[in-house]
Amino acid sequence: LEGRLDRSINRIRSKKNELLFAEIDYMQKREVDLHSDNQLLRAKIAENERNNPSMNLMPGGSNYEQIIPPPQT
Repeated sequence: LEGRLDRSINRIRSKKNELLFAEIDYMQKREVDLHSDNQLLRAKIAENERNNPSMNLMPGGSNYEQIIPPPQT
C-alpha cells in the first residue's frame, strides 16, 4: 500500500511539474510576443509624432518610454 501511495504521489508531482514547465514556456513565448507588439506600437507612435508634430504639444507627449521599464531577459 505504501508503495502504491509513493508511486501515485510521484505521478502527481511529475504531472504538476510538467504543467508548470508548459506554463513557463507559454509565458516566455507570450513575453516575446508582447515585446514585439510594444516595439511595433512604439514605432507607430514615433511615426505619428513625426507626421503630426502638433500632437507633441499634448500633455504627456512621449513620456511613455520613461514609464515603461525595459524588458528583462
